[in-house]
Amino acid sequence: MRDLTKRIVSGNVDVIVVAQQMLVYQTWLHAGADVDFAVFARAGTDSLAGTKEEQDRLGQFYRSEIVEAARRLNDKYRGF
Repeated sequence: MRDLTKRIVSGNVDVIVVAQQMLVYQTWLHAGADVDFAVFARAGTDSLAGTKEEQDRLGQFYRSEIVEAARRLNDKYRGF
């Protein structure tokens, strides 16, 4: 997970694409109550029914919130 959060922060991944993977990590970590994962759920759900252009707009909309959440998760879950 830390590798993915670092890539999110550095801007090397599409935030909508990684949103689904972050939800997998949330499940693996039994972190259902961790609010920092919530933005990934919103971004992933919002993007499901959209075209590529709509997904790109959503990615821009969520980018700053996702980057901040990734930073916090990176700090909280060191070693995962």
